Amino acid sequence: MSEKQKEYLDCLPPLFSNVREFRALAEVIDNAIRRAYDDIAAMCDALFIKYANDSWLARHEDVLGVTPKPSDTDAVRRLRLAAKGRFGAPYTESVLYHRLVELCGEGNFTLNVDAAASSLSVVISAGSDEEFEIIKDMIIRMVPANLDVSVTRGE
Repeated sequence: MSEKQKEYLDCLPPLFSNVREFRALAEVIDNAIRRAYDDIAAMCDALFIKYANDSWLARHEDVLGVTPKPSDTDAVRRLRLAAKGRFGAPYTESVLYHRLVELCGEGNFTLNVDAAASSLSVVISAGSDEEFEIIKDMIIRMVPANLDVSVTRGE
C-alpha cells in the first residue's frame, strides 16, 4: 500500500493487534485493498493506448474495429490504434505536424507544404515497413482531397 494508506490493523485499537483472528482478518482485508488499488490503476492506465496492457489493447481494437495481425507486436498494435482512433481532418499544418510527432516521434519525419502547388510532402525516417504503411494510410485519410500527397520513406 502507499504511504498514505494505513494498514487495517493500525485502524483498530491496540488491544486487537494481539488477537490472531484479527491479524488474519487484517491481512485478508489489506490484500483485497491492494488488489483493488492495482485494478483501479490498471483501468486508469487502460484509458491511454500507450500504457494499456494486452487485454485492454484488445478492448480498444474491438471498439475501433481494428483487427490485429498474428505477427503484430504490441508497439505495432498501439501505433495502429493511435492512427485509427481520434483522428479527424486536420486542415492545418500544425495539427498534422503534432499528429505526426505523436505517431513518429520528434525529428523522425519531415513535413513540407507547398500552398502554391497544393502539395504536401512527408518523409518518414523511423519505424518498420509496417509502421510506415500504417502512418502513410493515416496521412492519406487525413489530408484534404485537394492536396497532392506524397509520403515516402527516408533514411
